[in-house]
Amino acid sequence: MTKLSILLIFLTLFGCATSGNKKTDSDSKIIDREYPRVDYHLIQEVRRFGVLYKHYCKEEMDRTIDVRLENIEGYPNAAGVYHRIQDYTIISLKHWRRFTPMMREEVVFHELGHHVLNLGHDWSTDNIKEGCPKSIMYNKGAGNCYHMKSSYFIKELFKRAGCKG
Repeated sequence: MTKLSILLIFLTLFGCATSGNKKTDSDSKIIDREYPRVDYHLIQEVRRFGVLYKHYCKEEMDRTIDVRLENIEGYPNAAGVYHRIQDYTIISLKHWRRFTPMMREEVVFHELGHHVLNLGHDWSTDNIKEGCPKSIMYNKGAGNCYHMKSSYFIKELFKRAGCKG
């Protein structure tokens, strides 16, 4: 079992650990209400990043990643923050609730660009066609451009990290 699989299992079971109960399909609605930070859409995005990592980098991720869905203290406008020293990522619960699926994917992939691929922000004001930034790592995000060109941004993300795929 890969480390990503272990982490996803941990994230899925995290809320259940305090209650001492095993999660069953019939419990899922109760668990979601009791533990709002366990979000299956977030787990799906992290899992998708892992699949793309394997595709583009031609290897399994060699680390366990910790991604949390909660309010971000001190950064009210941030959609996500990677804490390098503690080695975990927080996705803003406030933003997550109002984001479309494409916006969710963008913020997760951007933050995992920091967390997994060790990429910094791209502060370049150079643009590709139609006024879009060159990179998903642009400090202000790609916005509507991500929706129009998500495959470009995903390829660019992994290429920037040195993956050849």
